Amino acid sequence: MPTSGPVSWDVWAGQHDPKNLPYAFVRVTPKVANVLSKANPRLVTEFQDRSRPQDIRFGIGDILSVTIFEATSGGLFIPAEGSVRPGNFITIPAQAVDIYGNVSIPYAGTIRARGRTQVEVQQAIVDALKDRAIEPQVVVSTVEQRTSLITVVGDVGRPSRIPAQLAPERILDAITRAGGPAGPGPDEWILLERNGRRALAPFGALVYEPANNIWVHPNDTIYLYRERLSDAIADPASVFLYRGETREVAQALGIDCSPFDGPIIPVIYNLNLRNPGSYFLASTFEMRNKDVIQVTNSVSSEATKFLTYLRTINSTLNDPISSAINGYTLKNLLKGVPTTTAVITGSTPIVTAPVSP
Repeated sequence: MPTSGPVSWDVWAGQHDPKNLPYAFVRVTPKVANVLSKANPRLVTEFQDRSRPQDIRFGIGDILSVTIFEATSGGLFIPAEGSVRPGNFITIPAQAVDIYGNVSIPYAGTIRARGRTQVEVQQAIVDALKDRAIEPQVVVSTVEQRTSLITVVGDVGRPSRIPAQLAPERILDAITRAGGPAGPGPDEWILLERNGRRALAPFGALVYEPANNIWVHPNDTIYLYRERLSDAIADPASVFLYRGETREVAQALGIDCSPFDGPIIPVIYNLNLRNPGSYFLASTFEMRNKDVIQVTNSVSSEATKFLTYLRTINSTLNDPISSAINGYTLKNLLKGVPTTTAVITGSTPIVTAPVSP
């Protein structure tokens, strides 16, 4: 019958198939959960750099606002309302960093902005004006951040790309700005991608172990998701997790590693969720990057598929017979010839009495 993956008996029998890729089959027990807990995935271990992110630097397309102050009146920058308000300053219309990475400042010319921080751009403008303006001072602010963005997608309230903050923030802060988790926190998993590297951890690992709530960096991608079972077709006793374990962990689990080559041992874990105690084990059994979870269909679901298949065959055979009988009946009625009407219901024909013209 059609299926989305191997059924439970295929997983169990595959260990003894000489043509199959060898793997170890492990039923999850408290001992197994205890061994694996010592090698649980943590964002803090995958991304070991705990230092705060670097200061945000401008990029092409970022929109800046520049305000220039002079010490006294009579300089280059004379505001139109200078006589009615204190302070000798003007604000230049907001402009985007152009494709060459520059912004244009009156009397200062082209100023490099791409790759520089806010303070560095301010100092560059002051250096360009100091021989022309009267003791100039400059304030640069970001109107719209278009390059240093954080992508938060998946099971969150408002999936979006949010601007990175000047003040560093952590993963939970970014998720909060995106509306927070859409579902219950204990059901959520977090995938963090940065510079081509990925790390996976349960949401609870960030809440209950603050060390995992690491700094978020510009251009990070945060993906939240939930793994759900369909109780209409799933077999809760046949929950399988496919993982490559190191040889040291496999040996600690009691697996005979002699049939396997290399440092990684293919292991299939089985969790029986028909057993209430297994839910406690599941709460400590944490996912890792590249893990695959498969929940096979129940036996009743497979039987339903088979019965549906038989019903399809039966309908396929009955359809041409029914069409032929209906055509023959219609032909006789048009000719005014008495006939017998046959009605097909399921697989049993019901024959009525002759019909007069």
